[in-house]
Amino acid sequence: MKTTATAMSLVVIIVASVCLPLIFSSSAEGQQQQQLLQTIKNRDLTIELDRQQQIQTRAQLTVPTVGDGPFPAVLLIHGSGIADMDGYIPPELSGKETGARIFLQLADYLSERGFVVLRYDKRGVGENATILDADVFGNATVQQLQRDAGVALDLLMQQPEVDRGNITLLGISEGTTIAPRIAAERPEDVKNIVLMSAASQTLYDIMYANLVNRTILFAQELWDDNQDGLLSLQEVLAHPGAYLTVPASYPAASATTTTDNITASGSNNNTMISNIDTATAAANNTTISAQPITQQQWYPGLDANNDTLVEIDQELIPFALALFVQMAADPWLQSHKEIAPNLVAIENLRPTTGILILQGEEDNQTYLEQALLLEQKLTQMRYPDHMIITYPGLGHTFHPAKGLLQPLGPIEEYVLADLHAWLKGSDR
Repeated sequence: MKTTATAMSLVVIIVASVCLPLIFSSSAEGQQQQQLLQTIKNRDLTIELDRQQQIQTRAQLTVPTVGDGPFPAVLLIHGSGIADMDGYIPPELSGKETGARIFLQLADYLSERGFVVLRYDKRGVGENATILDADVFGNATVQQLQRDAGVALDLLMQQPEVDRGNITLLGISEGTTIAPRIAAERPEDVKNIVLMSAASQTLYDIMYANLVNRTILFAQELWDDNQDGLLSLQEVLAHPGAYLTVPASYPAASATTTTDNITASGSNNNTMISNIDTATAAANNTTISAQPITQQQWYPGLDANNDTLVEIDQELIPFALALFVQMAADPWLQSHKEIAPNLVAIENLRPTTGILILQGEEDNQTYLEQALLLEQKLTQMRYPDHMIITYPGLGHTFHPAKGLLQPLGPIEEYVLADLHAWLKGSDR
């Protein structure tokens, strides 16, 4: 079933103003009144991801304050790269002064409406997406991340407020690769999976397509205005979203400078390494400012002969290929090369598992076509309980996109409303 969201749902809550003599209440009474207004409560937990390597991570359970449960529950599974349990995205990428916290947003929204939600820091990562252990984080593979999510699922099932027969795995970006595999292995423990910004291919193939194929296509058909096979700075900078340059004041950088949060399109629309998955891990995790810039230069190493022009066939294509080869040596990306694509993985799901696919139509990291391919596959399989909802104008984090410029801001509320309606079953 396919639904296209065309308008934001509008819910108007009218709060009546009631005068009560609370101004004379004691401090304790005031605190009690405030507690009565709370809709959720949090429980801090610690997850032992790997006992042998002594790897632990923070987690937080969000629980409705009304009712004793058991409540339906949701486990949030990160996208790739530097991700904490809040899904923190810094100001320079989110376009918001305080940044965005999309997992905290999901947890609060769902718990306020009757769900228990568990979220956790990725191994080696701490608060505000800070790398705590570069070795643990840098050597994480998708197989390890899947095991981590499985351990988190075990912890969620142990919580007394949780309805063990009604647990949903919600993955975003790379998490859409992990969630179906856990659900296939543990069908008795997982009732639903939600795939946000879904991948149908492996992330290895998606990254190759974004970094190499799309770069070449854009250069040949979009940026090279006079079709002479050469790119000038003026030609490239005339197109918003072109990502072959850096600020002239930017220090010399290696071709491997990239991180998940940096490379997300919209963070800096003028970097060679832009437009990779929101979570793409990188070698040195150097941040590139997204502030307005007045002078640009070619990305270091791109203009090999220093003649101020970039020859598409002799300079750009070899550079893009070499950059990807360097990135592909990363253990994380190699691990994605070894697994089957989601189009194959979903064949292992039991038909009792519900599937919701949510996709921004302007997503230029995991394209709309990725989600549509999954939908086609599920239709071909005659899969009984699945739905796809696509959103015009929204990007990778379901925030309004601006062409190729995509701030990774907070999720639009009408997307959250659709998610909640599907989980409640009213829209199935």
